Amino acid sequence: MKGIRIKKSIETFLVILIIMGLCISAVVLMDAGKNAYGRILDNNSQLENARIALSYLGMRLRQNNSEGMIAFLPGGVDDSDAIRLSHSGEAEGMVTYIYFEDGELREIYTWAQGEPNPEFSEIIVCLEGLDIYYGDGFFKFTAHFSEDGDQKKMEKIIGVLSDR
Repeated sequence: MKGIRIKKSIETFLVILIIMGLCISAVVLMDAGKNAYGRILDNNSQLENARIALSYLGMRLRQNNSEGMIAFLPGGVDDSDAIRLSHSGEAEGMVTYIYFEDGELREIYTWAQGEPNPEFSEIIVCLEGLDIYYGDGFFKFTAHFSEDGDQKKMEKIIGVLSDR
């Protein structure tokens, strides 16, 4: 009788160990899946933000692409390179400054006579980095982002009529 009890106790103990092993395996797999999903979301989010920034810049420049309406200001807002868009029509006398500072693409909509005040700026999108180059009647924007720890960049070139 005693041998049967020990045998049943050992069997019960082994079943419990197997169930515990399966539960631990399930938890480890769920954690690995959560980490992988988080990395994928972060990569997609950074790539999406780079695309949003370049698309926004392209749209804004094309909307205001008239002679003398777009100006590049090196160190124009808080020592950050800025683009100044002058408005016409109902918004005449107003300007928009677009600049990148502290990981954020920002814009300020203000009167043309005043100086841009960064306290009144709005965040467009957050990015790891954005380079703005202007020369020969075109803008070149380079958005920087990370993908699985690798630094990547995306570029967009837009011609403008400001110098013509």
